[in-house]
Amino acid sequence: MQHRIAAAAFLFLLALVAPAAQPANAAAPVPPTARKLVDRGDELEGRGDHKGAIAAYDEAIADDPSYAYAYASRCQSEWALDENATAAKDCNHAIALDPSSAYAYRQLGMALADMSETTKALDALNKSIQLDPSRAFSFAVRCQIKIDLKRYDDAFEDCNRAVAMDPKSLWGHLQRGRGELENADYAAAEADLTWVIDNHAETETAWYNRALTRLHTSNLKGALYDIGQYIGAEPKDGDGYYVKARIELALNDKGAANDAADEAWRRYYAAGDMANVRKTKQFIADNNLTSSPLSGIFAGILGVFVIVIGLVLTAVFTGLLVWALWRVLDRAGLQGPLALIALFPLGFVACLAILAFSPWNVKRRDEI
Repeated sequence: MQHRIAAAAFLFLLALVAPAAQPANAAAPVPPTARKLVDRGDELEGRGDHKGAIAAYDEAIADDPSYAYAYASRCQSEWALDENATAAKDCNHAIALDPSSAYAYRQLGMALADMSETTKALDALNKSIQLDPSRAFSFAVRCQIKIDLKRYDDAFEDCNRAVAMDPKSLWGHLQRGRGELENADYAAAEADLTWVIDNHAETETAWYNRALTRLHTSNLKGALYDIGQYIGAEPKDGDGYYVKARIELALNDKGAANDAADEAWRRYYAAGDMANVRKTKQFIADNNLTSSPLSGIFAGILGVFVIVIGLVLTAVFTGLLVWALWRVLDRAGLQGPLALIALFPLGFVACLAILAFSPWNVKRRDEI
């Protein structure tokens, strides 16, 4: 699964790749108030306050509905919140207002890539690079999209160019490392991913991919450490637990592997990802995993508790039934203790038969 970059790393990325200044060649002058609002939005986006940034861009657009850069910037913030369909709509609007906006085309490509519309995403990145070939980040994003398309040679050409243009290109090293991992070049993948971790340890997807790399190279202790870092940053993502289960299994710790796999399918289930739920269940079955001792103890305690509650409720219900029959028999002038017959199998039916066919020793109201 494609993992989104950590929020903190994304903020650093924005500082590197966001346009240094708003375009000065707009078709019409931008009102000063709208420009200030977009500056405010850019500042909030740089702090990671995506919702605050969107609110500022909303005001700027209300002040000047033809402000293309505001739409493209709002697209970027929406993408950061994983609102890709909305982001794509804003970027398309920005492009309609300013067809020369390389920034809008790049952000559109990123949104489309996360919507799995990779062919359209590649077209958008090609246009962005055609309009502005000076951005290392654009080449790194196009590298990412080509990796998604399994076009590894073309992808590495773009990532290599991104890193050559900017040796500190976070996205260039990160995507090249992911591509090298998928292409089974594990030594190169670990080198790139280690560079990302050493320089931007908050980038959780680098920890995830390096864990997979080390799993493939049998550096299992290193892989377990890396996936622990990823789970700490993304505790709700089932992928981290699934990889942890694979690592624990390789370490021959079936109890830990089962615990991690159980946690993985719970996270997948909570996210509504039924395909991965089935995959994880199959992993458990294929590897003959069993519940850990603690899981077994918990299940046993829960089972005993359910049994005890059931017995208590049965006893209370039976007691009320015997008490009610006892009173009915007394009022019918019969022996109340006959109600105890109801404690035996078919005893309740026998009590009903006694009531139905025995003479009742009671006086009618008109005889009193």
